[in-house]
Amino acid sequence: MAADLVDTLPSGLDAIVGHSLGGRVIADAVAQLRPRRAVYLDPGFGLTLPRSGVVAALFWRLPGLGRVLAWAYDRADQATGAANVALVEAAHRTWDRSMVADLLHDVAVHPVAPAPPVVPSTLVLSDDGRLVVPTRDLRRFAELGWDLLRMRGIRHDVLLLDGQRTARAIREVVGT
Repeated sequence: MAADLVDTLPSGLDAIVGHSLGGRVIADAVAQLRPRRAVYLDPGFGLTLPRSGVVAALFWRLPGLGRVLAWAYDRADQATGAANVALVEAAHRTWDRSMVADLLHDVAVHPVAPAPPVVPSTLVLSDDGRLVVPTRDLRRFAELGWDLLRMRGIRHDVLLLDGQRTARAIREVVGT
């Protein structure tokens, strides 16, 4: 996915923004794209799913795990309102659910380790941020030069739950 971004987008953009898996994808592409700023909205830097050992081996081999993860993914957050729920459900119907388990496994076992940002970068985290960026890593990201911004009182689906607030946060970070 990151290679697709690099092939598709010009380098040197003013900013690049990625939410959830999109944040993980831009983390893998940012060195080549070299935007002036990167904004990561609740990025999939490290899922709180089993990563190693016997428990992880058993978890990732559970019969039907892919169906369960796809079911969890498909559950649209009713708090986003009926119109958004309908849009999410329509989008999910066109998505290849067979890849959910492999995709989540890959993100879980290959977390984004704290490192100095390639370009000025901001982690924008919701109340659910601990599920996608381990709390233990936040101080290290800040020490290494990442900006941290909390969007309190909102869950992971920041764009659907409060698009205007999310857009304001992005504008604040990017400086427009």
